[in-house]
Amino acid sequence: MKATAGVVLLVLLAVAAALGQAPPAAPAAPAAPAAPPPPAAPPPQEMPATPVRFSGVSANMSGAGPMVTARVKITIDRWSTREEKVALAQALEEKGTPGLVDALEKAEVGTIQIDNRLGWPIRLASTGVTAKGRLVRVVTNRPIAYAEVRDAARSMDYPIGIVEFTLPEGGGEGQGTLLLACRAKFDENGQLVVESLPGNTGPQPFNKVKQTTK
Repeated sequence: MKATAGVVLLVLLAVAAALGQAPPAAPAAPAAPAAPPPPAAPPPQEMPATPVRFSGVSANMSGAGPMVTARVKITIDRWSTREEKVALAQALEEKGTPGLVDALEKAEVGTIQIDNRLGWPIRLASTGVTAKGRLVRVVTNRPIAYAEVRDAARSMDYPIGIVEFTLPEGGGEGQGTLLLACRAKFDENGQLVVESLPGNTGPQPFNKVKQTTK
């Protein structure tokens, strides 16, 4: 699955400076009229105040066994900074998914809870406004079960969990997707690619999403 908006974005910053003094030159021809100034950049989008809480329902639609639904609760204590996102992208580019997981563990910006299980730290939380409404994306390094370690399961190569949903601008319930086990990489063209654990979970619908007070 190619990430259309990206879970993390790679930002390359280049700064060039030239200093010096040119020798005297002959009078220059009259300069051409100056081009009109570029339009002003749009003001930065206002981030929703934190803490902010969301809840929704996820359903297992993989076809592996009966369909099971689960209540998912998300609490965001703060939004990830641009510097944190850049650091995560650099870790992914340099060291792959293992490096990304190590970098994710350095931050804790909220919690995610499925049904009545213990909450798990959210490592990255971002938001922005799209044509469909407010997009929210959270990323975590998912807990690894003992059986996965004991059996050296293939799922250990997919240690990331992602939830993405959109809340309509006019209010009402939102919807999105949940990836329980995935990994990420940059392809040969520098595009971010997110791969779900084959034959297991895949993208699951995350519906009836709403902002809550608790």
